[in-house]
Amino acid sequence: MSYIPILIIRKENLMEHITIFESEQYSGDEDVKKVAEYLLEISKYEPMKFFEGELIICHPEFASFNSLVRTRLAELGVDFHEDQ
Repeated sequence: MSYIPILIIRKENLMEHITIFESEQYSGDEDVKKVAEYLLEISKYEPMKFFEGELIICHPEFASFNSLVRTRLAELGVDFHEDQ
């Protein structure tokens, strides 16, 4: 059984990259396209308010896809954490 973490993403940081995701959703690379579409979708989630910020909680289902999402967020410097 694979460990598939829940991701907690700072919405403000995610929204800084929305235009990148909008262009990547038309990529010829299926992985890039799927990750971009997923990140665009979760950007519409109702955020959880935490102190002065807003957090998005998501759970990309499959281990390999979850890894792709985490890698892309890290590449862009989006502030996120995995549940422990």
